[in-house]
Amino acid sequence: MTRVLGAVLAMWAAAALAQDADRPFMGVKGAPLSAEEAEALGIPGGGRVDWVYPHGGAARAGLQRGDVIVQADGQQVFGFFDMVSFVRKKKIGDEVALTVQRGSEKKDLKVTLGSYREFSTMKGAAAPPLRVDEWIGEPVDLAALKGKVVVLVFWSIKSETWKLLEPDYQALAKELGGKFTTIGIHVANDRFEEQTPEAVKAALQEHPFAGSVALASGARMKRAQDGRGEPLVQVDYRFQQLPAIIVIDAEGKVAFKSEGADLYVSDVRKALQDVAK
Repeated sequence: MTRVLGAVLAMWAAAALAQDADRPFMGVKGAPLSAEEAEALGIPGGGRVDWVYPHGGAARAGLQRGDVIVQADGQQVFGFFDMVSFVRKKKIGDEVALTVQRGSEKKDLKVTLGSYREFSTMKGAAAPPLRVDEWIGEPVDLAALKGKVVVLVFWSIKSETWKLLEPDYQALAKELGGKFTTIGIHVANDRFEEQTPEAVKAALQEHPFAGSVALASGARMKRAQDGRGEPLVQVDYRFQQLPAIIVIDAEGKVAFKSEGADLYVSDVRKALQDVAK
């Protein structure tokens, strides 16, 4: 039993290290091309691009949503997972020559692979405007807050992790008082019927939030480009899990970002101490 447990722990540790390691990143989401789609385009197969991250190498190279990647460095691409495997064998900074099918035309593009860690942490990047559906109370303009430290808290009334973290964060906000501005963005990207604006407002009556609050939902008209209902603010701030907390320094740049199970209020406290130096 001890040996089995040791093997499991070793596997878990290896997986954690692999997840923490940086890797090359092209900046797209995609899906396999169906046989019918390939036949309609007159190609043997390819990787369909469903979403192009606005800050990635693919966007800078001119790749567009709907493009079908058919070759990478001269190698035939039969599905999007071929592209995933191809990119993983490359290094950060490598240039990749792509041939894409765009409608009836073929185009040659060169993409420089970036750092996934740099992309995902956003450290040093200018904080994008808050593209939300509705403000509860007075709207907040990030540009008007330049010169102040801002903490963005992305949460959901359905997030069990946030329910555990909320008391500690509220205590931190109360302790540090006017040293930073908190903006809470309630994000609903699933279970929409349980996260209506009315439900969120009712929850805030029971558990008031220490700061301004906005609502963002993929179920509403302001949908993300990929059509799957990801709120625009989630795409802009590049987080996948809730809750997520982002600290923006006085220059309007991202100084700290953490999300999901990796999020600790003690790390937020340290980040706030660092930006105050």
